[in-house]
Amino acid sequence: MLQYPAVQLTLHATPATRIEESQRMTVVEDHILKLDVREIPRVERHPRIFGMLNSLLPDYQLILTVDHDPVPLYYHLEMHYDGMFGWEYLSRGPEIWEVRIRRKKHEGCNCNCGGGH
Repeated sequence: MLQYPAVQLTLHATPATRIEESQRMTVVEDHILKLDVREIPRVERHPRIFGMLNSLLPDYQLILTVDHDPVPLYYHLEMHYDGMFGWEYLSRGPEIWEVRIRRKKHEGCNCNCGGGH
């Protein structure tokens, strides 16, 4: 079973504050992060995405921008994090997909084991 390291984020930002250009992550307003993974090497994408998702507090959101339909990520979240995240498509291709993922609750061990504990 793959495990992804959690990324701890401390957010003390105002709208449109750039956090780190190298990670393609911005804070677009309080409690909303935006991550564009299109230029991040594919092998680094899931560790960054899951690290950010694990660090989100309830009602915090991640707007994810990718170059393909991220439906496999949706199914993974449904299977391993049942009820912990909301999912809303903001745009659906053909070149860019954007999804709003909202942390509904914060439970579990954050180890990505899928054990439901």
